[in-house]
Amino acid sequence: MLQELEERLPLHREIVDLKSAVEKLIFSQNQTEKRIEELIQAQKRTEEELKALAKAQRKTEEEIRELTLVVKNTQRQLNGITKKFIKNKKGEPMEVNILGKGEKDGREIFIKGY
Repeated sequence: MLQELEERLPLHREIVDLKSAVEKLIFSQNQTEKRIEELIQAQKRTEEELKALAKAQRKTEEEIRELTLVVKNTQRQLNGITKKFIKNKKGEPMEVNILGKGEKDGREIFIKGY
């Protein structure tokens, strides 16, 4: 029957081919739209991750500023340390630049830094 129809209507084959081409285009268009939607979702995730990274960067910068202040304060305190001499158990002078006082086993102790 199809052959008979093709003999009667010479354009029938071209119409069938055109219909097939349109169906392929529709399928391709649907695939393209699906892929675009996937890309849109991936872009949204990327934007959210970028926001999170920017937030983490700001937090890191703030912590660095705070740490810088601590370091500067520590440097200022250390610059005030002067060399001192104390006597050891034998009564000999020892040069120290840090001296701490504490307790161990109920006894007063000194911690010295050279």
